[in-house]
Amino acid sequence: MNGVVGWNRQTIEKFLQSWLRHKPESVGLQLSSEGWARISDLVVAFENQGIDVSKETLESIIRTDSKRKFEMEGEKVRARYGYSIKFETKPHPGMPPAVLYHALPARFVPRVLEFGIKPIKRQFVHLSPERKDAMEISGHAKSPSILLHIAAHKAYESGVAFYPRGKGVWLSEEIPAEFVTVYQAPKNTPSVKSQTSPAVKGRAPELRSRRKGMGFLKKPHDYDR
Repeated sequence: MNGVVGWNRQTIEKFLQSWLRHKPESVGLQLSSEGWARISDLVVAFENQGIDVSKETLESIIRTDSKRKFEMEGEKVRARYGYSIKFETKPHPGMPPAVLYHALPARFVPRVLEFGIKPIKRQFVHLSPERKDAMEISGHAKSPSILLHIAAHKAYESGVAFYPRGKGVWLSEEIPAEFVTVYQAPKNTPSVKSQTSPAVKGRAPELRSRRKGMGFLKKPHDYDR
């Protein structure tokens, strides 16, 4: 099959993200219980899409991805984060840094401060030890977002499971509101003062005062994308 004229690195990465995170069956890929796909199978999948990319080129694109979305092990590759697929085998748990960060649009903040962070369209909550990476990893890089501070050690000690996914990425189960505070909001977003969660006694009046101005959700948990 003739290759697609003008395909580029961005095209390859978008296909990889779709297949390895969400829809491997759409191109006949079989992922392992931990999310691994054979690189040779990916080459065939690209050929079936009309994209002629060699195994060496594909490996180079994966290895030099500046945002570290993928990881390779021998002849295999998988997405490091962003899954909507639920695998039989969970990542290996570990003790997180004392503080982790999560980002999400301002309209979701009141609900998170009341009910905690839940993985809705992804399998896990996505977190970063670096503030600058939190928006990309959380999946909200294209929209102004509020940066949340997660007391990760305290959450871990209370029984929340955290999973390291290589440099700069941590996954977790649901994080209760008591471990979540607002760190900062970028410019041109609704004002949200840094505060402890309304789940902490005495904060409910503050939450009510912010709901009107922040588009408080009627649906309870539609935020972590």
